[in-house]
Amino acid sequence: MNKLSPNVDDLDRLQRDAVGYFLRAANPDNGLIADSSREGAPCSIAATGLGLSAYVVGVERGFLARRDAARGSRGKHQRLSALSSSRIFVRCLTRRPN
Repeated sequence: MNKLSPNVDDLDRLQRDAVGYFLRAANPDNGLIADSSREGAPCSIAATGLGLSAYVVGVERGFLARRDAARGSRGKHQRLSALSSSRIFVRCLTRRPN
């Protein structure tokens, strides 16, 4: 077997860590997610979209309760809908509070 091939436990840990990143990195005020884990990294719609898909992965893999995922994704949608009609939307995309 190829030593570079990950085993099931490695893939499980990677998926769990990825879902966890998107849950931790979300800005609690506006739901946007940072592009990286670096301090002061900007938030973006792309990372936020991936974060929404992390809810699906988290539920399907058993890392997250369906109820929590539904609540989180609904909340993000509501905050993003409100932001999209405000003047601060562009500024929120370019930075996240520390």
